[in-house]
Amino acid sequence: MNTREKKRLLDDYLDLYRIASSMNDSDWQIDIKRKLVAILEGKDLFGEQKRELQQQFIEINRQILLIFQRMHRGEDQDKGLSLKLFALKQRRFELSREIDQIKTFQ
Repeated sequence: MNTREKKRLLDDYLDLYRIASSMNDSDWQIDIKRKLVAILEGKDLFGEQKRELQQQFIEINRQILLIFQRMHRGEDQDKGLSLKLFALKQRRFELSREIDQIKTFQ
């Protein structure tokens, strides 16, 4: 993260801290303080979150593959698999967006 991005991120978190303070949300304030310290210390703020989302993405892809295999074998009698497949695809799309958002901060 270059200096300009770091400054922008610090400013954003300081704004969030002010909002949390005005709402008297001490838990949120503590979380924001931890993130501010991490940014100042140059730690990878989003690396762990990104890895976690990627693991979820991989697991969803595995589940989608299993559903396709079951459907290919004709196991989708009650359309339950189709509904589950749709839900998994929707979640995969959401995870992709979350991962992309994290990439913009790195």
